[in-house]
Amino acid sequence: MLEKLIKFAEYFPYCVTIVDVKQTGRPCLYANKKFFENTGYHPQEAIGRNLAFLQGEATQEESRNFMRKAFRDGAACIQDLINYKKDGTPFLNRLLMVPLEQANRGTHIYIGIQNDVTESRGFEHDNTLLSKVTDGEIKHHINNALTIIFFTLESNLRKAKSPEEIQHSILLLTQTFSRINEFILNAENISELDNFDPSSPMKN
Repeated sequence: MLEKLIKFAEYFPYCVTIVDVKQTGRPCLYANKKFFENTGYHPQEAIGRNLAFLQGEATQEESRNFMRKAFRDGAACIQDLINYKKDGTPFLNRLLMVPLEQANRGTHIYIGIQNDVTESRGFEHDNTLLSKVTDGEIKHHINNALTIIFFTLESNLRKAKSPEEIQHSILLLTQTFSRINEFILNAENISELDNFDPSSPMKN
């Protein structure tokens, strides 16, 4: 699954990172081009490092502790964190972290999906409601959509022959990932997302 995620992540219109939370220092194994565009860093400055370099003076300790506990428990989590770009510009980052099952390796690999929500939220980061979103709720919504991406769309891309067919498959990929992001940006209103259907873009 990890290899498939890396294969598709460059198509994602949002920041995606992959980290190993059990390896010393919790290093970043991968980040897509959108991550580097948004933060101003280069691959050699991020790969192999703990992404804590994005944190700074205003990054709230309670959220860092909340996420560390999730890593220890192998749980998914979502928080709003104040992070910093390479040029020192602060931004409010809505960060979702979801463990990926690795055959015979446990769940130490996490996918991170990041959104700069500064424009919509300012620097308000009351994580009370986000902290109540359960591991099961996150995995239910996110893993369903990832399954569609990994298997259904992989098959579509493999069969695509013409440029038009390839572009259509990429469009479906983007639409499906947008459904993941819809969940992330509205996760604190989890009760309103009971009918969230990650497969809905596939029905068009």
